[in-house]
Amino acid sequence: MGLPDDSSEILDHLRKRRGLVFAPGEIARAASVLEEEGWSGFSLLGTERSLAQADPALGELAAETLIVPTGPVADVSAGLVEQVTGDRIVAVGGGQVVDTAKAIAAVKGPDAQVAAIPTTLAGSTSTGFHRFPTGHDGYGSVRPSLVIADPQAMCSAPAEFRRATSANALAHAADCLFGFAADASSRADSLRAIELIVEGLEAGDHERLALGALLAGDVIDRAGFGLQHALAQSTVAASGGTDHARIHAAILPYSISAQGQRRPGAVAGLSEALGGEIQQRLVEVSGSQPLASLGVDSAIAAQAAEMSAARPEAASPPEGEAWTVDQLREILARAGA
Repeated sequence: MGLPDDSSEILDHLRKRRGLVFAPGEIARAASVLEEEGWSGFSLLGTERSLAQADPALGELAAETLIVPTGPVADVSAGLVEQVTGDRIVAVGGGQVVDTAKAIAAVKGPDAQVAAIPTTLAGSTSTGFHRFPTGHDGYGSVRPSLVIADPQAMCSAPAEFRRATSANALAHAADCLFGFAADASSRADSLRAIELIVEGLEAGDHERLALGALLAGDVIDRAGFGLQHALAQSTVAASGGTDHARIHAAILPYSISAQGQRRPGAVAGLSEALGGEIQQRLVEVSGSQPLASLGVDSAIAAQAAEMSAARPEAASPPEGEAWTVDQLREILARAGA
């Protein structure tokens, strides 16, 4: 299948907002790319798994190499921030690693920069959304200024987890149809990202899947979150850190359907992009599992509904009418059954 005919146009669009290298094998020559871009003496962040995938020469260029432990980004970044000696950080890994790097850069000063080398399909590579380290004030949000995107590395996770991270990317693309800053341009890009993610998943085409994920992250950075993220992030928090990507997949079919019932114009073209009826196809493509199977019981769901109702995506959505706690609890009940 390979890259679509409009891939050059998509990549040119993405490069207008960040430095981007996109090609198979780039993770193995990441040190050369960074040197070409003038990066050396940086702090290198990653996990044992992600750093094992990357160019070994990265460690030789780095001032220090730090292993990112599991845990909430705010706490993990707080534990590492004093060990980062400079204002340039290279993050090799998934969303948690990249968000940790962004959080640390946000308190290092306005000149701090992050280069991201993703090993999953997480949207953090493309966005300025992140927490700040616990106990620290930030200078503002940080978006990676350079992305070295190797499609094979981005799709290197085992098949089950790769589908979950694909669902996370799909959630970005679908949810920003309802974002605060969504417009005709962002919605068109959202639908194109969805097409690429669906095609890539169903054909096993890593280049299409990775390109769709990058575009999805870019679009949600422009358009902002809808209700999906309020519900998913609140459920993750209420459950004490249940798998972020699988939570997104579980809720996605039901939150998008609920939002679409309120704003049918926002989902124009979504059925075509998915290749069928919206809710059914979102279940199929994302590999959606019931929340109950992920350890989210009715008490956790009730707490998540309360938390979601307080977020701006629910309290003051673009359509004007706030989502009630009962309405949010019903969406989560459908996702949990």
